[in-house]
Amino acid sequence: MSKRFWSILLAAVLLCCPVGLVWSGTQASAKELWESKVIAYDDIEDIVDGSLDFSGQSSAINQSIAALKQSQQSLNKLSQQLSSAAAQLPQGSTLADMLNGLQTMTQSLSAQLTSTSNSLSQSMVQIDQARNQVVIGAKNLYIAYNSLVDQQDELRRSLDVFDKNLAASQKQYELGMITALDLENTKSARNTISSGIDTMDLEITALKRSFNTLIGRNYNQGLTIKSLPQPDTYYVEKIHFSDDLEDAYNNYISWGGSSSVPSNQENFDEEKGSFGASFRKLYENIGDKQRLLTNAQATLALEQKNYDASLKKYQLGMLSELALVSAQDQLDTQKAAVRTAETNLFSAIEQYKWALEYGIISE
Repeated sequence: MSKRFWSILLAAVLLCCPVGLVWSGTQASAKELWESKVIAYDDIEDIVDGSLDFSGQSSAINQSIAALKQSQQSLNKLSQQLSSAAAQLPQGSTLADMLNGLQTMTQSLSAQLTSTSNSLSQSMVQIDQARNQVVIGAKNLYIAYNSLVDQQDELRRSLDVFDKNLAASQKQYELGMITALDLENTKSARNTISSGIDTMDLEITALKRSFNTLIGRNYNQGLTIKSLPQPDTYYVEKIHFSDDLEDAYNNYISWGGSSSVPSNQENFDEEKGSFGASFRKLYENIGDKQRLLTNAQATLALEQKNYDASLKKYQLGMLSELALVSAQDQLDTQKAAVRTAETNLFSAIEQYKWALEYGIISE
C-alpha cells in the first residue's frame, strides 16, 4: 500500500510540473487588426499581445502554478494526517518511525513544490516585463515614425516654396539681376532639399521594417501607420505626483528593479533615489513640453494674423505674389512647429504613463 501511495504521489507531482511553454493561437481581435495593415496607436497593445502571444505563455504558467499549489495543499494535508497517526502509536515503534519518515519526505516534497512555484512566479514577472518592453518599443517606433513623416512633409512643402522662389531667381538671371553662379547655388540648395526628402523615405521605410520585425511579422510586409492622437491633457490634469511615485516605484521593484544609492542626507529617500529622480524628470518634462506647445500656439496665432494682413494687401495689389508666398511659408512653418510641439508633449505624457503603469523609465 505504501508503494502504491508513493507511485500515485510521484505521478501527481510529475503531472503538475510544466514540461515546456507553447505558443498558442493568435487572439481574433488582434489578428483582425494586424491583417488590416492599418495600425492606430491605441491598437498597439492588442497587436503585441495577439501577435507574440505573451498571454499564451502566461496562461500556461498560471495553470502550472495552480496545479503546484493544489499539490502542496494535498501534501500538507497528508503530512498532518501522518503526524496525527504517528502520535497515536507507541514512541519508538517501527511503524511510528516509518510514518515520521514519510512525513519528512512529504514536507521535503512540499518545499520543492514551493521552490518550483516561486521560480514560475518569477518567470511570470519576466514574461510580463518582456511584454511591456515590447509594447513600449513599438509605441516609441510609432511616435518616431510620425515625427519623421511630419519632417518629410515639411521638407516637401519647403521644396514647393523653394521652387516658386527658384522660378523668380530664373527670371532675375534672365534680366541680369543675378549671376549664373548665384542661380547655380540656388539650384544646388534645391538639390539638397530634394536629397533630404529621399533620405527621409529610406528612414521611414526602415522604421516600418523595424516595427514589423518587433511584432514578429515579415520585415517587408505592407503597413500603414496612422497619425498620432492629440496629447491627453485631461490625463495631465489628474496627475498626483507623490501618489504616482509610490505606484510607479512599486511596479518597478515588482520585477526586481533596484534604485538604492548612498546618501548622507537625513531626509533622502534611499529606496526611491535614482528611480524617483528619473520619475520626477519625466513629470517635469510634461510641464516643459506644455509650455513650449502653448508658446508655439501663441506664435501661430500671430502668424495667422500676419498672413491675413498680407493676403488683404495682395488682394489690393499692394503685395507681390512672391511676398504672399513668403507669408504663407511662415504660417505653414509655424503650423509644423505646433505639430512638433504636440508630438513632443504626447511623447512626454506617454513616457510618464509607462513609468507609472510598468515601472519602466524610457527617455
